[in-house]
Amino acid sequence: LGLELLDPGLRAEFITDMPAARNDGRPTISRVLPDTPASAAELAAGDIIAVINDQVIFTTADLIAALADKRPGDVVTLLLRRGPDTISRTLSLGTYPDDAARGYLGVELGN
Repeated sequence: LGLELLDPGLRAEFITDMPAARNDGRPTISRVLPDTPASAAELAAGDIIAVINDQVIFTTADLIAALADKRPGDVVTLLLRRGPDTISRTLSLGTYPDDAARGYLGVELGN
């Protein structure tokens, strides 16, 4: 999946120091699909996904790896950057439309 462990000791607290105007290539939500776990949790276009379940997310590959073994109904906690703010959302994954065994967040990514 292209996952490289950069620093296993890195803590999620560094996210609060991340400049609000830059995403440094981190996965950024371009669209929240209606009637999905992401819409129910009030995720928004422009949110930068920084952490999932205490795993720091640097790239889209990191995001895919963090969600790869998740199933419908699994609960995940996201730490997001929204402008200058850091917000936390906990949600239960839905069912992926094309594969009932895969968990589904319900966002499209872009920069």
